[in-house]
Amino acid sequence: MDTNASLSLANSPNTKQAWILISVFSLVLSLLILAGVGLSAALFFFLGSVSLGGYLYFKHPHLYVGFVWWLWFVGPLIRRLIDFRRGSLTPGHFMLTPSLVALISIITFVKYLPRFYKNQALPFVLCAGSIFYGFVIGVVYRNPLNSNIYGTLQILGPLFFGYHLFTTSYNYPLYRKTILRVFLWGVIVMGVYGIAQRLFLPSWDQFYLLNIEKEHQIAEGIDSTFGLFSTTEGRQQFAGLLAAGLILILCQEGKLLGFMGAALGYLTLLLSRARAGWLSWLVSLVLFIPSLKPKLQVRIVSVVCISGILVIPLTTMEPFSTFISDRVGSLSDIEGDNSLYTRRVAYNFLFAKAITEVVGKGIGLNLANYAQISTFDGAILPMFFWLGWLGIIFFSGGIAMLLCKLLTASISRTDSFANASRAIAIGIFIQIGFNLIFIASLALVFWGFLGMALAANSYYKSPRQNFGYGTLPSHY
Repeated sequence: MDTNASLSLANSPNTKQAWILISVFSLVLSLLILAGVGLSAALFFFLGSVSLGGYLYFKHPHLYVGFVWWLWFVGPLIRRLIDFRRGSLTPGHFMLTPSLVALISIITFVKYLPRFYKNQALPFVLCAGSIFYGFVIGVVYRNPLNSNIYGTLQILGPLFFGYHLFTTSYNYPLYRKTILRVFLWGVIVMGVYGIAQRLFLPSWDQFYLLNIEKEHQIAEGIDSTFGLFSTTEGRQQFAGLLAAGLILILCQEGKLLGFMGAALGYLTLLLSRARAGWLSWLVSLVLFIPSLKPKLQVRIVSVVCISGILVIPLTTMEPFSTFISDRVGSLSDIEGDNSLYTRRVAYNFLFAKAITEVVGKGIGLNLANYAQISTFDGAILPMFFWLGWLGIIFFSGGIAMLLCKLLTASISRTDSFANASRAIAIGIFIQIGFNLIFIASLALVFWGFLGMALAANSYYKSPRQNFGYGTLPSHY
């Protein structure tokens, strides 16, 4: 860690009170779930998470960032436990609580918008404005109100979270340290639970699978025989978070815990059977390694090789081998891939209709109304239907500006985390033709690491004399 990072960490406020509140929140929530008071537990989880998130946002920004990531890691599992103990699904979308806690960062957007509008915030304004437009159009067209509201929250929460990370780049060293630690333990927790889920599907996960399709709250296809979803809301979301975590583990300095996390992560990434997630990891790795100095490249290649040596024998054993090999085999059997064939037919049918949408149909529109395809299969068609040309021009313009800024950012080759963040954001963006990357967990990965990469660029360019925790640098 560089001197400036050490200075920033040294000036961080005492977090003892924050950790006490986090511990009390976790303990009370656990007791309520064990007691089987489902509705009370659901209310406490919702209100407690938002209140704690607000406190951390104002008092301990780096802990707020870590808390947001943990909610997206394990929030769906907590909801499954609550619903199982209650005996029925509680009101509200599975990702409502994590989305609202991430949305707290809209305060940063409102606070700094006048100052940053001309040269920094414009791309974010274009994207956020397009989503607000899509919400209004959804209301006009009377799309299901819950789908419109929840969809908007799941898009805007990650977007404003990414903007928050970018804008508060003066806290970059704290964010970097927090995210590295959070993702290391997150990969371990999600990996252990994922393997256990494959060996023995818990009762609360069975309850979730039996009830969720009926409620139409989560994309179809979440099935324990199709791929793991671990503690998250779906296998694609699980794979997206895990792929990011596996890249970040390469930034750890050869610790034994890191090797353990990598072994668990690679095995469960394969067990997710999410080919788009595999692609994200591969693209991110290919982009990440050349961006580093030769010494770091050798270390990272060594970590990947050692992880492979540990994982490959496990993939040849049951109950893993058949589960993985069937999906890997589909990569070479394009013609026999029913999933790909269904998507291709639906896309051919919907494309002509999508490009004629001038005004759009608004957020919350279900593409299954038009063809046998999930709304979450790719981002291009849903965004055209939701936003129309009027919204998509501004949204895609904002994304293009941010990607150009990301690709041209001058990031130190000695900061492996900054380079990993850029590689992860691009790796997730590559999924645009396969998954709806601008909503829920995949959106948090995209916007979160795009924000961190841009924050690193801003941090290293800024004068940091007498520059500590919570101090706005002079160029702002």
